[in-house]
Order: sequence, then C-alpha cells, then structure tokens
Amino acid sequence: MMQKKMLKYLFIWMLILNLTACASHQVQAPRSQLEPQLDNSRDIFIDPSIARFMGNADHNKLKNLVSTAEAKEFISWTSDATGARLAFNSKEIFVNPEGQGCRDYEITLVRGFFEHPSFNYTACRDNQGIWQVISH
Repeated sequence: MMQKKMLKYLFIWMLILNLTACASHQVQAPRSQLEPQLDNSRDIFIDPSIARFMGNADHNKLKNLVSTAEAKEFISWTSDATGARLAFNSKEIFVNPEGQGCRDYEITLVRGFFEHPSFNYTACRDNQGIWQVISH
C-alpha cells in the first residue's frame, strides 16, 4: 500500500516537473516568420556578438537610446524577436575637444540565467549630426 502511494506521488511529481520544463521552453518560429534581421555588420552601436540576439525593433530602440537617453539613465527590455533581455546604461554625456556632443554607454545581454560580458562604447555626433561610435 505504501509503495503504491509513493509511486503515485512520484508520478505526480514527474508530471509537474515535465509540465514546468515544457512551459519554460521558448519555441521560436522559423526564421522566415520572425521579423527580418538587420545586416549586423553595419550596426555600429553594438558588438556583433550581442547584435545577433536582437531584432529590428531592438536595433531601432538602441539607435534611439544612443541619441536621446539622459545621462545615467538605465533602460532594459526583452527582445520580441529573440527573447533575450537587453540593458542600456547611459553614462556620461560630454563635448569632446573637437566640439562634438558625445556619450558613453554600456550594453548588457542576458539570455536565460547567463549574462554576457558588458560592452562599453563612446559615440559622438559627426558634423552632419549623425551618431558614430568612436570607441568600444
């Protein structure tokens, strides 16, 4: 009798464990059904090792943050395209010796429980007002 009860509880526990594992597994649609990916080789605002975990909306958000975030502003979001969590940390805003408006910022990527190393950048506006990364 005791053995049947233990088997029953073991079976229920395994069922719950399997359901939990299934619920936490993210199923991705085939690449053709996801939003199209940018050509990351031309994305100057992010390291290619992080860019591949971003969709078009994420790249646009990052480009907007580089040009509009306040100093010491922290913004995080989850990519709709990949499920990765991204964080933008605006640091100092300054004028360089050439008279260009510049900013330092940091990007962090978290996938599941794994946090990738952060990348630090400095971007400045060129003479036409276009942001360009000058160091990373």
